[in-house]
Amino acid sequence: MKDNSFNDKLRAVSFLDVFLYLMRYSSENSPLSCNEIAMGLSDEYYYMLEKNRDFILDSELNELDRMRSDIMKYRKEDIPESIRRQVERILSKYDSFEMPFGRICMLSDEFASGSRKDHFTRVYYAESVFTESQINLLRDAISVYPYAEQNVTASIIDGLNSLTPLYNREPYNKNKYSAKKYPGSYFKNLEIITQAFSKKIYSNPDNITTLTPAEREMNAAHFDKQSEKGVSKIRFKYCEYNEEKKLVVRPDKHGNEIREVNPLKLMWVNGYYYLVTLLAEEHSSRCQYINYRVDKMIDVECLDEKAAVVSDFSVEEYKYSHPVMYADNRPIYEKQNIIIKCKKKLINNALDTFGFNINIAAGADAAKYGYSSLSDDEVIIDLGKAGLEGVCMWALEYGYGCEIISPLELRQKMLDAAMHLYETYK
Repeated sequence: MKDNSFNDKLRAVSFLDVFLYLMRYSSENSPLSCNEIAMGLSDEYYYMLEKNRDFILDSELNELDRMRSDIMKYRKEDIPESIRRQVERILSKYDSFEMPFGRICMLSDEFASGSRKDHFTRVYYAESVFTESQINLLRDAISVYPYAEQNVTASIIDGLNSLTPLYNREPYNKNKYSAKKYPGSYFKNLEIITQAFSKKIYSNPDNITTLTPAEREMNAAHFDKQSEKGVSKIRFKYCEYNEEKKLVVRPDKHGNEIREVNPLKLMWVNGYYYLVTLLAEEHSSRCQYINYRVDKMIDVECLDEKAAVVSDFSVEEYKYSHPVMYADNRPIYEKQNIIIKCKKKLINNALDTFGFNINIAAGADAAKYGYSSLSDDEVIIDLGKAGLEGVCMWALEYGYGCEIISPLELRQKMLDAAMHLYETYK
């Protein structure tokens, strides 16, 4: 270790060193000069030496003490001009350079004022790929999400904190949140499902299964020629909670515990992740969809078999045509237009549930739906095409304030449900 090793260390400062320092300590309202950044990096290096002192050999301690003396000298005096210029060259070269995790931004000397202006002409700060408010939103959401395990929650929040200044970082404290964290394999399921959407499907899978992972890697170029990227099928067991609050396998309508599906889209709805799958029928153009809650899936496996896909699947249309994510297994084109008469106070909830593409008619505008007039507190809501079962569940929840106008099939469902309730409570 040479006497000038510390000086050499700072001369070798990289863009990443500078960016991470700015990410921790700067913001648009608190930019830093080249001199301040170089001083700060020397402080961090000094701290690193102190922290790792116990791991350094006795024979190196004398050299370490000399380096510490050099660092203390730099802390008392200005950073040598050559070191400051190295930091300045990095900042000048990478100013506004776009990186996957953010960029360094420069402010002119017009920002500087008072005594600080004598020491620099430009100041810099790190602009993260996420704003502070976006980081806070994501952090708050994952902190209280019950199906993210404690260790996964802490790991995600640590990652989010690394993308925001120190003053905005908030480590996860499991004692601070009252939401119970359910044990399970939720994020493992997400990783496998995500893999299924970008897996290579081989035309001759038998050649692949006989190779070790190392052999596959060495032969990657060869096998890439007989593969295509696409969506692969998924195999899993679907569960429901029993009276002991434990997940138990729920067989499908044919009594099978293991399900193989064609994954179509992961959707975040009503606080849960759902996997929307395509029910493909042979010799048919019918598209039927079934969704599964990811947190209720176990033994998830990504298969080496290409899944059936559809190119015109609309996430927004599916979400708002399946309120409460109840899939009634009908093809979209078989769904019927649904018209509801309801109290005005339900408009906000209807928009939250069915989206802003619904039509709302009040007063004379209701005539086209067969109503010459409505009371002042009533409106007609045209949902368009939607799943009958999901709308039935929504209407039962707000039954005191709404009436299904059409179709007749849905009115009958509501009547049957009302009669069942009457027999239960009479």
